[in-house]
Formats: sequence, structure tokens, C-alpha cells
Amino acid sequence: MRFLRSLGRRTLEESGSDTIAVTNCDHWFGYVLAWSLLEIRHDKNYNVRVLTRTRNKYTDDLDKKGAEIFEIDYGRSETLETALGHVGWLVVVPEADRDRVKWAKTLADAIKKIDVSNVITLSMLGAGDSKTRTLADFRDIEKAVEGSAKNWVTLRPSFLNQSFFVFERKIRESKQLTINAGEDARWSPVDLDDVIYVLSKFAFDNNGLLRPVLEEEHQHKIYTLTGPDLVTGPLLADDINSAIKAKPRTIKFMEVTREALEDYLLGRGNQRDRDLFRSLDRRDFHLDYPKPGKLNQIAASLILDFFEYVNTGKAGYLSGDFKDITN
Repeated sequence: MRFLRSLGRRTLEESGSDTIAVTNCDHWFGYVLAWSLLEIRHDKNYNVRVLTRTRNKYTDDLDKKGAEIFEIDYGRSETLETALGHVGWLVVVPEADRDRVKWAKTLADAIKKIDVSNVITLSMLGAGDSKTRTLADFRDIEKAVEGSAKNWVTLRPSFLNQSFFVFERKIRESKQLTINAGEDARWSPVDLDDVIYVLSKFAFDNNGLLRPVLEEEHQHKIYTLTGPDLVTGPLLADDINSAIKAKPRTIKFMEVTREALEDYLLGRGNQRDRDLFRSLDRRDFHLDYPKPGKLNQIAASLILDFFEYVNTGKAGYLSGDFKDITN
């Protein structure tokens, strides 16, 4: 993956603001996006601001890496307005809470009031046509941002390669990859590297500096990000066997009920296991992303709802948006 590097430092007068902010950083996806923005910056040529409802191990780690930490309370709009002050770019990651749509509307009001110039919403594949609660919520969040931001763009990535880490304990202990989708259901996992690269293409110029304005060709667009290949559960199990050099091929795919997978996801706890999935897309380069920790009910529901969507057949396609954005 090609990450953008800085050739110098731009003043606030030249750029409007050299701060990019990320929401929901007290949960894994917001945290890992902010972590990546800190990891790829060079010579502190932009600031990374973290919006969080509570301080925890994720925000403590981001603090150590040099992020600006702003604690927010969606019930107190002034905390959002303060956190968005002098922000040139905002990355909206839906909160892992039942009130996330209501909170997104509160955030949208603050975006409009503070006049944040550029907003990227990280949604998910299926937000446009899924009837599941989680993915329908994501579309409502998209709409809230679309109605408030001047220059907005929405990304709908497929299931992340790195999210498969949540299945690692089950694979090690039971030699099974278990999801609530059938063996013929197809989807295309996307790597977090590609999500970060697209985000970088939107927000940074060729010198690795924050753009003053989202390029016009991307304004008010919704993009879908998939990987290069379609997979099924059995194919993915075979890839895992190849990655760990299992002889005989011991990892098997098994379809399970939503309830059974939910019980596992909520009971798996925190993990810091070795990487079974890093080599599945056969890349030469990866950031060494932190792995997901313990999931709450809402985060688990996102995984369950996504694979219900996969089971409908609607996720079984490859998007050309990554190529269109990055060429």
C-alpha cells in the first residue's frame, strides 16, 4: 500500500485547518482509524483529534501516540462544538450504542453550526438496501451527515479482513470458522489498508498535507469498497488453512445460527493472538493493526446483521469504486 508522506508543513493560513478528527474512538474501529492516521503522518504535518465518550485503553494509546483527546457528551451539544473547533476534516464512525442515530443527528447539528468543511462517513456495505436494524441505522446516520455537511463523502466498506480476528479463538479451539451464513453465500472482504488508503486520497494531497476542500469529483458521493475477490465460508476456511500451513487441512467452515454466533462473540473477551488473517490477500505490506477487543451487544449485532445481509445474496459482487478513486 502506498501511504502519503509529507514534504513540508503548511500553515493554518494556507490550509484553513491542519486537524482531522475521528469519532467513536473509545471503540475499535474509530480507534484503529485514528491510530492509522497517526501511524502514517510524517513530521506531525497534521493533527489528529480523537472524539470519545469515555477515556479507556484505546484513547490512552492514542494519547501516547500524540492525538488530541476531546471527551464529548451527546447530551451536551457544547462539548461537540468545542471538539469540532478548528477541524478541517471529520471522519464520522457510527457509535456502538442504541442511540447512535439520535447522536448522529446531534453531531450533524454541531457540524452545521461549526461549519466543518469536509466530512467522511464510514458506513458499511448494505446500508442502502438492508432491512436489518444495524445497517438501516447506518443509512440514517449517512442521511444526517449528508444534510449538514458542505462537502461530504460516504464510504461503505465490506466486512474487514481485520475483523475476522474476532473468530480467532473459535478457530484455534474448535478448528471451525463459524458464521451465520450458508456455505454458498458470497461476499468480498476488504482490507483495512484499502480503507485507509481511500480515506487518505480524499483528505490528503500528494505531499501528505490536508486538502482545504474535498475534491469536487468526490463531493456528495457514496462509494462501496470491496476486496478484489469473492469468497465463501468454505473458501475462507481453505485460505486460513493455507495461511497457517495446516496439514491436513484442519480448519472447517460451519454455518451456525445467529444466536450461537452471538453467544460466542459476546463471550470471547479480549484477545491478543497472533495474526491468522494477515496473509489472506497475499499483500507485501501491511500496517500492524491493533486487534479488536471485547465486543458489546451493538458491535456484535453489526457482525450478525452483516452476515444476514450476505445470506440474502446482495453482497455477492465486486465494486470498482476503489480503482476509480485511486487511479
